[in-house]
Amino acid sequence: MEAIVVFLVIISALLHTYWNTIFKQEIDRGAKHDLYWFCAVAQIVILGIPALWLFITSPPPIQGISFAIVGGLSLGAFLILAGKVYQLSNFSESYPLMRTLPLFTLIIGVLFLGETVSAIAKAGIAIILLGIFGMQGFDWRALLAKGPLLAIGVAIINALYGTFSKLSVESTHPILFMYISILVAVLVYAPKMLKRPVIQEMRTRWSSILQIAMGDLFSYGLVLVVLTMDRLSYIFALRQISIFFSVLVGIVIFKEAVKLPRIASAVVILIGAVLIGLG
Repeated sequence: MEAIVVFLVIISALLHTYWNTIFKQEIDRGAKHDLYWFCAVAQIVILGIPALWLFITSPPPIQGISFAIVGGLSLGAFLILAGKVYQLSNFSESYPLMRTLPLFTLIIGVLFLGETVSAIAKAGIAIILLGIFGMQGFDWRALLAKGPLLAIGVAIINALYGTFSKLSVESTHPILFMYISILVAVLVYAPKMLKRPVIQEMRTRWSSILQIAMGDLFSYGLVLVVLTMDRLSYIFALRQISIFFSVLVGIVIFKEAVKLPRIASAVVILIGAVLIGLG
């Protein structure tokens, strides 16, 4: 993996931790679990003019649009579930579980995309997963609670979204992919949301909505760029370095009682991410 790819993925991971921190703070202040829908609406507005320009000057092929639409359906599921996960558990527990997607992207990448993974990278992915489950105290029964199960479900959804991202950006500009997928997700969930005082809710939390929207756009935008440069399984595994950042956020910002084993597991994840970079 080239140094520029590693650098961009780490920046993406920092941005991802940042906007999820804002998201969790709003949930703790009483925001409903579908807050991210408002952020997606803001993203449509932000990307509107660039997307229209690209659509006119570089029309995407039908195949690229199709992958973006299917990706939007998986993103729609994320809109519904992500906030619910944060309602059910604390940040340093739920965030790591939602980032177990390297396991699923690896399976998808190898089985369906024909990707190959070096021995070093495989070791890195395995170490990351070891660190993730170490954060749960290696208690598999703890994963059967509603919060952890829902978090793993979000990880699978994210892996599917990442796969369709990879397939789409091979023929479609990343901005167009993001715009189409986000638009689909917003429209799918709009009938329910429009029954509520949408404008009032957006005014109440407009600052956080914009921060989440921009943080997510730049974070995943970087991912889409590097997906054109390297393999799906490598990129999504290395991005899990954000779990290390999430533990720090849990301690410093959310004042969570994070025990030594969880901190050690975060270091294990960091080691795994380095191995993937070397692979």
